[in-house]
Amino acid sequence: MTEGPIETRVISDPAALKALADPLRLRVLDLVGSEPTRLWTVKDLAAALGQPVTKLYHHVKLLAASDLIVDAETRVVSGIVEHRYRCAQR
Repeated sequence: MTEGPIETRVISDPAALKALADPLRLRVLDLVGSEPTRLWTVKDLAAALGQPVTKLYHHVKLLAASDLIVDAETRVVSGIVEHRYRCAQR
C-alpha cells in the first residue's frame, strides 16, 4: 500500500469541484474518510451506502480521476480485476 492520506488539500481544480457537487459522491467521500486506513472495493461501498454496485462505478471513477480517492490496491479475484480505494486526504 502507498503512503496514507494527506492532512489537507485546497481544491481549485474544476473537475474536482464538479466531482464534489454530487450528493452521492459526497457520501462516498464521507464514508471512505471515516476510516482512512481501510481499503474499500466498490462492492463494499455499495453495501454500506445501500446503492447498486453498477451505479457507484461511475462515481468512484470520477472521484479517483480527481484524486479525491486513491486506487491503493489492484488484484485479480476469480479472473476479475478488483480495485481497492482509500481516501486521498482527510
